[in-house]
Amino acid sequence: MNLHYPITYIKGISVQRASLLYAELGIKSCNDLLHFFPFRYIDKTQFYAIKELQPNSSEVQVVGKITRIKSIAQKRGSRLVATFQDASGTMELVWFKGQKWIKDSLKINEPYVVYGKLNHYHGNFSIPHPELELAADYKKKLQSKMQPVYPATEKLTNSGVSNKMLRGYIQNLLQQVFDGIQENLSQEIINDFQLISKRDALLNVHFPKSQEQLAKAEFRLKFEELFFNQLGFQLTKNERIQKLNGFKFEKVGDNLNQFYKNSLPFELTGDQKKVIKETSSDQKEKLFYPMSDPTNKGNWKLNPDVSDEFNSTVLDSNKWRIVGEFKNGKPTYENEDQPGKTEWIGRAPSQFSGKNFRLDNGMLILETRWDPEFPFSDKPQKYGGKEYAYENITTACIISRKLFKYGYMEIRSKAADAEITSSFWATGNGTEFDFFEMFGDHRQPNKEARGKDRELWWSIHDWTKEGKGKTTYTEHHDLGFRVADDFHIYGIEWDENGVKFYVDGKLLLAASKQKINEYDDVKKSKGGNGEKENYVITQPVRLWLDQETFPWHGVPDSMEEVGG
Repeated sequence: MNLHYPITYIKGISVQRASLLYAELGIKSCNDLLHFFPFRYIDKTQFYAIKELQPNSSEVQVVGKITRIKSIAQKRGSRLVATFQDASGTMELVWFKGQKWIKDSLKINEPYVVYGKLNHYHGNFSIPHPELELAADYKKKLQSKMQPVYPATEKLTNSGVSNKMLRGYIQNLLQQVFDGIQENLSQEIINDFQLISKRDALLNVHFPKSQEQLAKAEFRLKFEELFFNQLGFQLTKNERIQKLNGFKFEKVGDNLNQFYKNSLPFELTGDQKKVIKETSSDQKEKLFYPMSDPTNKGNWKLNPDVSDEFNSTVLDSNKWRIVGEFKNGKPTYENEDQPGKTEWIGRAPSQFSGKNFRLDNGMLILETRWDPEFPFSDKPQKYGGKEYAYENITTACIISRKLFKYGYMEIRSKAADAEITSSFWATGNGTEFDFFEMFGDHRQPNKEARGKDRELWWSIHDWTKEGKGKTTYTEHHDLGFRVADDFHIYGIEWDENGVKFYVDGKLLLAASKQKINEYDDVKKSKGGNGEKENYVITQPVRLWLDQETFPWHGVPDSMEEVGG
């Protein structure tokens, strides 16, 4: 079968049903259906005997036979009840809709596999509207330890298009086209990035044999999508360059550089800055000299992998990963750069949402929102022996995709004017370097009096197996201005010898490796780092830009306090 054929070529899909699938899910061709991926999976590895069932609302799977079918009248309509039996006992299967079709399709005394949500009433077990399949048919099909669950709509459900039906369509399609699925990446790319084949990726994303195989399948498919997106962008760029050969300035002189830096009475737009930066490599280097070193005595070189002016209208996916990015209507927390690893979702009560950032005129804007309808995690976080639920507040987080070690960074930043932190930090290889965590506001009188909203708070943490996240160094500095009132440029320089902080081009503090290693937090009852060095920021790291709540410092408790 050709994947470009319409889905009516798949057994069981009529023209009417194909129109419905196209209208509701955008599925038109066999290729569309093959690339319609599950948003979660159900573990169906365990079968229960009826006598083993417990009086709860869990989902269970049972093998047995239907011994009797009857229709029972109710105040409104009727219900169809089947007695289901295995060697250990009996229970009921119940239907309130589609009774005639279901009754005609059921077979007495034939082995069935039944799955559904368990009900317990007056000592009796039942499953309303179960998924059921003849055991003989069940054994013939592609079996997976994890059963896929696909996105659906109310109209599809009301029209009888169930998850089981979608699963069956995709299974039939895979069985017909599996051997003919063509590889679209070179063997060199597959070997270099240790990717599984395209056909194995499609099979395991729909019917995974294990969590490990699912992670490999998702990584392969995500890699492929990003690869072809970037290839398309590059081809478009090449075509544009070939067609539009403008006049090239081989060198931009000091006059323009001085005019740009010292004489313009207004701020250029993001696009205007981009044009100037692209004029020549010479100009590009001069525009990126540090504010703390305007003549570049330190011979700094721009690292394009982690530097970003945010001049585009779309976040550069080659540089940044969005935490809580929405897929199929739900936030996801997969670490695409480390397959199989789940990303941190934020500090409760706030949770990272992929919708809480935007790019605007050369600025990255992170937003905190009062969003009680957000699908928060139901697993609380514990701090200091107290549990905090994820609720009401969503924040933003992006993480750089490339690791780097040592250097000088500048960030032009203004903190949010609320009881949340605007944070710039880095993690990787068992270390954490918090460049700053700034509170824009405080309602606690004692902290407000101490100038918490004027503070630069930075710290180092050891996340190795031995360190367990201990704070190995920290400092608090009063900047003399509210961090939420205006933009300032914060510079951080660090290497194997220590750390320096700059504010608006002027040195604020310096902490040598020796000073940090002599920091004794054991006496302050904060854990210490034993005999291990405190200066653990010696490994490649990734940058984080985010907003966080700290419950012990106070949390916004209304929409007005976060501004929407």
